[in-house]
Amino acid sequence: MPVETKIINLLGKKVFYRYTGDPGGNGKVLLTHGMRFTSEDWLRHDLLERIAKLGFEVYAIDYPGFGKSETNESAVISSSPSGAGNLIEEFTRSIGGNWTCIVGPSMGGLIALSAVISHPDRFRSAVVIGSAGFDALKPRLTNIRIPVLIFWGENDPVIDPAVGRKFQEIIPNSTLHILKSAGHAAYLDSPDEFLDLLNDFLSGITGKRNI
Repeated sequence: MPVETKIINLLGKKVFYRYTGDPGGNGKVLLTHGMRFTSEDWLRHDLLERIAKLGFEVYAIDYPGFGKSETNESAVISSSPSGAGNLIEEFTRSIGGNWTCIVGPSMGGLIALSAVISHPDRFRSAVVIGSAGFDALKPRLTNIRIPVLIFWGENDPVIDPAVGRKFQEIIPNSTLHILKSAGHAAYLDSPDEFLDLLNDFLSGITGKRNI
């Protein structure tokens, strides 16, 4: 399946995204990105397409102010984590459909967790990778009720793996996987292991074992 691109207007600003997959599959998966990354990085190792082959319609967004999306002051993450969650809510509501999971590395983890805290009924699960935002979100992490899969690179030089353990201790229904020999972008350093574990996790959410 080819990866297509599109622009959607949210809150008066243009938001760019990539998507692929089977609309008749196991639901939709939303991929966010880190501070130094964009949706384009999900094309590395064919990750966007490989996640789609697990049975999902997959969307990778350029967060406002990054990549090909316009800046939107109401979605500035550093000043308002709730603004990040609201932007994701606007995007998913505009696209429509059943959202199985949101995936977020680093800054994207902050975005993902903000979204599931602010709008608990939007996603059935969440995956975070070397997530930022522990201190900002700590008071509300216990409110998360959906399953959360946490990845961390064993050699992460940006955010210590000990932070991953703190997330796992506070988020009620969460599991932590430390990817050996991986750094901050663990999903890019160990893509096969990441996909295997993601497949196991999503199979548990949907009740269907994928490829």
